[in-house]
Amino acid sequence: MDCALVTTADIELLATTFMIWSGMGVFFSLFLYDFICCFFAVMRRRFSSKTVDLKTP
Repeated sequence: MDCALVTTADIELLATTFMIWSGMGVFFSLFLYDFICCFFAVMRRRFSSKTVDLKTP
């Protein structure tokens, strides 16, 4: 049976690597979200200071 090849150590290793990767993904997504928000805020401030006709509806 090939089922005996998968041991509890492999499952624990897989679980720990999945937890580490998910934590890194959450941290990276939060960092990327903050960076995008700051970037858009700076760009909006620059464009609003340059052109005023974009604000008028």
